[in-house]
Amino acid sequence: MDENVLTPALMYRAAAVVALLDILLVIALTRQIGTDGLRRARWTVPLVSGVFWVGVWLTMVVVFWDDVYGHVFPAWARWLVPPVYGLGFAGVGALWRYLALRVPRAAVAVFVTLWGVTGALTHTYAIAAAGLLERPPMLRSLTPASAVVFATFEFGFYGCAILALGSLLGRTMDRSRG
Repeated sequence: MDENVLTPALMYRAAAVVALLDILLVIALTRQIGTDGLRRARWTVPLVSGVFWVGVWLTMVVVFWDDVYGHVFPAWARWLVPPVYGLGFAGVGALWRYLALRVPRAAVAVFVTLWGVTGALTHTYAIAAAGLLERPPMLRSLTPASAVVFATFEFGFYGCAILALGSLLGRTMDRSRG
């Protein structure tokens, strides 16, 4: 078997590790940032979300375009994907923050869970409509379930990173203002 082929077993093991990390991060972020911190991050969460996703997609188009994403997106979209996804996910970050604050006792967990749901939905769509697991040779051995389960916890981790960075940016800006 080609060493550059992902397997369901690998994806499930990776998902378990990332799920444990997500749980630990949610606990830490709830203690360190909490609902009040999420509330104060009104503009920093969408900003960080947009910049974060531009960075993720720049990495994808530079590192994984030939192996994965060039099989899914048209060639002309290569350099358009990062800014478009960045803008779109900035809006998603703002919406997830808004919705998470509607559940104040569990705002951090809800925020991270909503990002996890985003991973499940985007990957389900990419599998069903864009041939994510059929076209790229690297992904052909995966099952839809293994890809979606991993994406769920992967995006939950991204939600943790966005919240931590958004909160840090907000605190830094508050300190610089005095």
